[in-house]
Amino acid sequence: MTPAQRLIAEARAAGVSIARDGDRLILRAPAPPDEDLRRRIREAKAELLPIIPLLVAPDAPEVAWRAAVMREQIPPYPRPAPLLVAREVPYQPGHCLSCGDPIPAIRCVPCREAVALVLAEWRARHGTAAGRQPGSAEGS
Repeated sequence: MTPAQRLIAEARAAGVSIARDGDRLILRAPAPPDEDLRRRIREAKAELLPIIPLLVAPDAPEVAWRAAVMREQIPPYPRPAPLLVAREVPYQPGHCLSCGDPIPAIRCVPCREAVALVLAEWRARHGTAAGRQPGSAEGS
């Protein structure tokens, strides 16, 4: 694990998520992060920028092509959705399991957005709550 990856893990453990918007780092947390952590993130900005995912809008091109591919993977209702992927790639640690892009998480931001979009469309079409089929009991 690189020092930048350790800093990301430390921030996550403190409840801080780090994203980027162009060359700006965006910190999100339920409470302001402590000054020492913020200072170390600022100092490591050059190392963090290449490995922090970009913030993307659901209609951004990098989400749209992924969503189009994932929509084709949704089976007919009421069968459950499989693991949605943008490309068939072997899983490698440090890479998105859906598209293979290098990242410090399981899925890159565009793939997460595409999955959320496709599943929300599916739920809206079939009137289902997240994670449940109509008529199923909670926790079953």
